[in-house]
Amino acid sequence: MKFRVDLLPEINASLAEQRRREAMYDARRRAAAARMIRQPILSANADMPFTYSFSASEEGSDNRYSRDQIEARGNVSVAGYMVEASLAESSYATISGSNRSSKLRVEAPFTLGPIRLTTGVGTYSVRDTTAGAAARRIGHGIDLKMAASIADNVDGELSGKVERVKNGATTINSIASGTLHYRFGVGEWQGRLSPGVDVSQSSGPSTPASMAVRLGVAMTRGPQNLELSQRLYRQQIAGTGIVGEDHQTAVNYRYTWPRSSIGLRGSHTTNINDESGRSENWQLGAVWTLKLDALADYLQ
Repeated sequence: MKFRVDLLPEINASLAEQRRREAMYDARRRAAAARMIRQPILSANADMPFTYSFSASEEGSDNRYSRDQIEARGNVSVAGYMVEASLAESSYATISGSNRSSKLRVEAPFTLGPIRLTTGVGTYSVRDTTAGAAARRIGHGIDLKMAASIADNVDGELSGKVERVKNGATTINSIASGTLHYRFGVGEWQGRLSPGVDVSQSSGPSTPASMAVRLGVAMTRGPQNLELSQRLYRQQIAGTGIVGEDHQTAVNYRYTWPRSSIGLRGSHTTNINDESGRSENWQLGAVWTLKLDALADYLQ
């Protein structure tokens, strides 16, 4: 087995060309929207490239209250149409049994004038044996996302999802989200400010409703990328049930080279509810990423 280092320039050139084409397609769609050109509904993304990815991860912990998890994910996308699937299994050191889940989702893009639509259907299954007897939960859902340019530097997104979950009884979960993206510049830095709100409700005798308010800031300068996010989640704004709040703050920094990148990230979460009181969680981490695209061309 050997590595063909001579192919690295060709692979980097291919990646640069792919990024250039994607930027060109986005600029073409924006120009068509500005001129109010009506594009074909099903072929608006027909010139987008074929992409695929696969990932597998294993997370272990020495904390007996934390879970170990193994997960595998994969997706294939062509002309904006995507199929993704995942398998996962988790368990706790102090509890017998495990939790196994599988997911499958299909997504398709549409265009109606200046509005870009993405719709998807998905299903998942969860089998839980941590309580002794096996319990199964099965869900089926459909979602829709709309995005459009509102002004020169402002984009808007609206999304909704309806999900039917069967777990002994049948529950209908509904989620609606809205986000604005404002692009700006500060010196050599290019930034984006993204406020948003999420509202969810589940069917049942108490019809509980929850809401989250989000605010994100992303700054980019050459190879550097800095992201800050703040999220306030209110567990119960209507109906009956457990009342609680989550406050989450996260910071991510990444520096990218042609074939690798390094990232630093941290987050702080505060949870307050009527049952367990107040708890806090801190997370700090560093990630080094090495690109191994076109692995088959490296190995001979």
